[in-house]
Amino acid sequence: VGAAGKILIAALDENQLAEVISAAVELRYEPEGLTLEELRRRLPAAGEDYAYSEDERATGVVSVAVAVPARNGAVSESIAHTAPIHSSSRDDLVARVPELRHAARRLADLLASTMY
Repeated sequence: VGAAGKILIAALDENQLAEVISAAVELRYEPEGLTLEELRRRLPAAGEDYAYSEDERATGVVSVAVAVPARNGAVSESIAHTAPIHSSSRDDLVARVPELRHAARRLADLLASTMY
């Protein structure tokens, strides 16, 4: 699961995460035997509003993502900043999270005026 997906599933309960694992294994996105505990370790910690990914969905790629706020409070969309691993470190990307949050709020406003 990459950063954009991690932020979308971070708040799911155990049953929902088990469904995510099952689908990811069936589609061969994740290896057989992936446990709930392993997946939880890869998700944002409680209180973190961003997710980070390095070499998870694509080799040589790092990414940080935040949720796009929805009027109803549900997390159903995300926005990510992705870069080649040789040009950005984790610290570089995490330093951009405030701007990414701002972009997510602006995107939410635009979406609210057109489709929600």
